[in-house]
Amino acid sequence: YIVKRLFPSFNDKKITEFLDNKFNDRYSRILKTAIDSLVDLTLHSSSDEKAIDCIRIVDHLMNELPLASNYNNMIYYQYFNHLIQYPAKYYSYLWSEGCARMIWKNLFENNALNSEAGNLFLENFLRKGASQSGFELMRSTLNKSVDTDDIVNNLIN
Repeated sequence: YIVKRLFPSFNDKKITEFLDNKFNDRYSRILKTAIDSLVDLTLHSSSDEKAIDCIRIVDHLMNELPLASNYNNMIYYQYFNHLIQYPAKYYSYLWSEGCARMIWKNLFENNALNSEAGNLFLENFLRKGASQSGFELMRSTLNKSVDTDDIVNNLIN
């Protein structure tokens, strides 16, 4: 009912597809968190250091968990958890911090209340959100080319 009110142009088939996609997205995030937790428990409860093999543990869990039977193992490996058992999401926080420092230095450091810089940031970064790559957002906001080295250097310095 709510979806029909929000999207009056959607027919019943579209509404069903929409709800299925929302459920699948939520399901895959919950399942991934559950698998991460089980892998973590397995790794930290083993006394045999040679037996620690994240890929083997994940594959075993995927085969044993009834909920995971329809889950694509490759999706799990795209997060790089299996390499060091530390979510790659952590690195996105570092990336964001490097970008934030660049924006601060270039737009706001000399005058944090500069409305022109604020509008530039609003229009070229915030409004566009995830519709463009991070590099494109940075380039349009700072009006200069930005690469990985620039972002990393802003984290270090």
